[in-house]
Amino acid sequence: MTTALISAWLVLMLWSAIAEYRYYATVAALCPEVWAQLGRGPAAPRRKFLIWLNAREQRLLGSIDNPLVWDARRRHRIAASCFLGYLLLVMVSATAYFRWAGTRRRPVADSPSSMGASGAFGGVDGAASGIGHDTFQHQADQHRLSGYAGFGEYGA
Repeated sequence: MTTALISAWLVLMLWSAIAEYRYYATVAALCPEVWAQLGRGPAAPRRKFLIWLNAREQRLLGSIDNPLVWDARRRHRIAASCFLGYLLLVMVSATAYFRWAGTRRRPVADSPSSMGASGAFGGVDGAASGIGHDTFQHQADQHRLSGYAGFGEYGA
């Protein structure tokens, strides 16, 4: 399962990165005046990725009317949306799974709360005898209501 999740993440990440590189390479090749206005002129030919774009730079890229650039932009947006959607889906699914897994009842033998103060060998709540935590809590409530104060270090 983990291999499939990581493989899908890797494929989508590479697809998104390649689409982004092709989009910016298309802008650099077909619209060098826009590329120079972005501050990525011939002095930095290898630097094709634009990590942070401000509003002016986004408007500048949006003003390009070349159909090849628009096609590359569309492909880049599709790839990036798929990648971000996958990340969101995995995070929401993992959160829901771990929330669900944390709230379901565990067997008494596996429950750390049933170990009591003296460990697995017959603590206050009787873990070794198979008495569950709910039974102990019920007994404690009954003793407290009856006025019995004989719980030693735990009090009434």
